[in-house]
Amino acid sequence: MNDPLPPAGHAQLLTQQMEQMALILQTMAEGVSIFDGENALVLCNQGFLDMYGFPDWLNKPGTPIAAFSRFRLETLQGLKGKALEEAVETRNRDITEEVGGLERAKRETLDDGRVVDVRRRRTEDGFLISTYVDITDRVASEQALRDSEARYRAILEDQTELISRLDADFNLTFANAAYQKTYVKDPSTESVIGRNILTFIADEDVRREYAERMRALTPEDPIIRTVLKEYVVDGSQQWQSWIDRALFDETGKIVGYQSDGRDITAEKQAELALAESSQERLAIVNGALDAIITFDGDGHIRDFNPAAEHMFGYTAAEAAGRQVADLIIPDADREPGSGGLEAFLRQTQPGWEEGRRVEIETKHKEGLRIPTELAVVEASSAGQRLYVAYLRDLTETKRMQISITQTEKMGALGSLLANVAHELNNPLAVVIGQADILNETIADEAVLARAGRIKTAADKCARIVKSFLAAARQKPPESLPFAAAAPARECLELVDYGFRTSGIEFSVEIDDDLPLLFGDGGQIGQVLANLLINAQQALTECPPPRRATFQVTTSQAGDEVIYRISDNGPGVPDAIRDKVFEPFFTTKEEGSGTGIGLAIAHNIVAAHEGELSLAEEPDLGGATFELRLPVHAPTGAAALADAQASRQAPAKRLHILVVDDEEDVAETIADHLVIAGYHCEIANGGTGALEQLADASFDAVLSDLRMPDMDGPALYAQAQERWPGIQRKFGFFTGDSLSPGASRFLKETDAPVIEKPFTRASLQQLIETVLEGE
Repeated sequence: MNDPLPPAGHAQLLTQQMEQMALILQTMAEGVSIFDGENALVLCNQGFLDMYGFPDWLNKPGTPIAAFSRFRLETLQGLKGKALEEAVETRNRDITEEVGGLERAKRETLDDGRVVDVRRRRTEDGFLISTYVDITDRVASEQALRDSEARYRAILEDQTELISRLDADFNLTFANAAYQKTYVKDPSTESVIGRNILTFIADEDVRREYAERMRALTPEDPIIRTVLKEYVVDGSQQWQSWIDRALFDETGKIVGYQSDGRDITAEKQAELALAESSQERLAIVNGALDAIITFDGDGHIRDFNPAAEHMFGYTAAEAAGRQVADLIIPDADREPGSGGLEAFLRQTQPGWEEGRRVEIETKHKEGLRIPTELAVVEASSAGQRLYVAYLRDLTETKRMQISITQTEKMGALGSLLANVAHELNNPLAVVIGQADILNETIADEAVLARAGRIKTAADKCARIVKSFLAAARQKPPESLPFAAAAPARECLELVDYGFRTSGIEFSVEIDDDLPLLFGDGGQIGQVLANLLINAQQALTECPPPRRATFQVTTSQAGDEVIYRISDNGPGVPDAIRDKVFEPFFTTKEEGSGTGIGLAIAHNIVAAHEGELSLAEEPDLGGATFELRLPVHAPTGAAALADAQASRQAPAKRLHILVVDDEEDVAETIADHLVIAGYHCEIANGGTGALEQLADASFDAVLSDLRMPDMDGPALYAQAQERWPGIQRKFGFFTGDSLSPGASRFLKETDAPVIEKPFTRASLQQLIETVLEGE
């Protein structure tokens, strides 16, 4: 252990440390002073002396702090006598007492106008340490910034244009005086801050379109230009031209908008007046489409507006000076050296003349063809031939026409299928019902075998009819448990014939113990049928051998059911893989497809929280589509049996009235119910049913919906009017739930219903549903 330093050694070490500290302080640009607990100077640097103009003779250890205050107040500020003594006392008190045990900061303005940031702190052992930083330049900069902001705000307030700032929900956070004056009666007491600008737009469609366009802005395309007709403070409407810029955070999310607008009402009115008074101006206005291209008599482009840039993919700089026909007309549609746009139109559009609107195909920079409406007018000036081409992209219009046509086709198909289903389901109900009765009442094995074959064929016919009805029926999706294999097996019956007749080697693998899924099994069946039909069509034009596979399995984790459809057809080129699920995109020839099948399928699967994708590595070399659906229900045959179990017949012999204009159907239903232990009577149509209801009491009434003399809804209404409460005893069966009238009636009454053809179990369940309603 080392010997402690003697007192003389302590003094020497302390002296050395103080000398080192003094040397460090002398190199600092800031001023520093240290006073001890008696407020006597320990040391200070030259920066402190120079900052306040103190002489060197004050810089002596032991100099009281009051001497520095006195020098400044007496020598620099000229105070004398009592005023000097009071000022010295006050300043010393401010310096020494305001600090306490905490650091204090303040700004001092020196006699020469400089501003000093002073920070003082009293240490635990009583030392007062102060630092002094000249912040004159910083203060000047801050003031300059405030002055600049004030000038900027003054400029904004003086602008006649409407300048505003919005948050991400279109609420105003800033509005200049011109904006306030436009939208409030008294800007001195009212304000638009906080109001939503969408409330200023009169037309609902314009308001919705404007909001959608604003929300669709991106960091790459942050600006839109809009002309709107808006309400102003006096209740009138004003035409306004707006430039809106979206503001984004670092993640690319929109956090607000900067909007600049101006009143163009006078310009609009003048434009309309000029259009009415000038035939040439009227032609220009009538031909003003989205994209505008101006070119000279030789076809060289002069102007290319932003809409044209967006429509064709070229910048104005890229388009300038190029031949307009070479730029926008597909090469395959023009003969080499055929001339400019005028020559092309005269060659391809018989009778074409300036100002006439025509539909042609133009091309995007990337080669995509664009259906376009085009009008060309002459706008020569000062002896120079100029032409203006007005072009409108018809892509969305064409898509809408296809969609409407498809909707009309589906509506007509639905109506046709409704009639066909009704005519087929009645005899099918009889065939299936009688086959079931034979199976239960006949002991002859040969007859039973024949009855089984009859029932099997009839069941297949019934499933096919139901599959077609499910495809054509427009109803909200169901949310029910269904067996994962059911939609697969149902759609196979629809496509089996097409695959066999096309010479396609088709293999199917469906796991035995698939789980229950939750959703609309009919819609999933439509998706699978669409994928299978696409595979069949893709293989039809291919040379043999034609092969396709359909696999239904569960994932390794057991949390998904996977439907996988593969073929060895031409496959999907890499260039269009990302587009196959886009609406109206199709690779089929015109008239062979609408391009909406896969888009609809994709939306259906997404609504089921699943995923429909095109596999990167096809199983057979062509295309492989994979549909994955999450498992949301208990798995196994036991759960399915529980979900589909039928109830037992009641111990009491219940009295049932069966109403149907088809005698065979009514008798078959009655036979089923009698075997199940019920007492049945038959009414041939609605009129007869009313008579029997008047004479006897029934526990349940089972009626067909569609009958000639009085249909089910009419019977239901009249019975309810005569015997209030009897409507709770009604249940219905039908072969036609597609018709609007039937669908509307069932929805309004919430009456229980089953579809023909039916089984005894479904009849039993219908009766019990009716009885539960009692």
